[in-house]
Amino acid sequence: MARFKFRRTTESTRLGTLRLVVAGVFLLAGLSKLLVPAVIIALQDLLRSAEISYYDYLKFIVPIVETVMGFFLLTGKFTRFFSAMFILYMFAAIFVLLQVTDPALFPLQAFMPIVPVVMIVLLSVLVVKGAGTWSKDLDIFEK
Repeated sequence: MARFKFRRTTESTRLGTLRLVVAGVFLLAGLSKLLVPAVIIALQDLLRSAEISYYDYLKFIVPIVETVMGFFLLTGKFTRFFSAMFILYMFAAIFVLLQVTDPALFPLQAFMPIVPVVMIVLLSVLVVKGAGTWSKDLDIFEK
């Protein structure tokens, strides 16, 4: 078998940094929704106001999924897959944010879904370009 060697270019370093920043955002968001009571209540109120079914269960599922997928993005394992899943997740977030009409339910974010749109753009770069440096995806080719 031929052994692949990837050069570490400035583009791959930028992609690695982008991946780490995006993963950090999702990890912090997921952990805050799991551990901070005010954020848990805000998430539940957002889901209830958007009339999402099973919001009592989703207030636990959403932060766990966010944290686990953020961890995989942080390690760089299956980056393109998890970035694509996060894009779908962000479309769901946009739907929820557009359904809610009470500005008091937005304690930590803007009323318009600016953050999800920015995250979709950044995640699209990771889907197209890959994980970059410091990722476990490169281990597949280096063995």
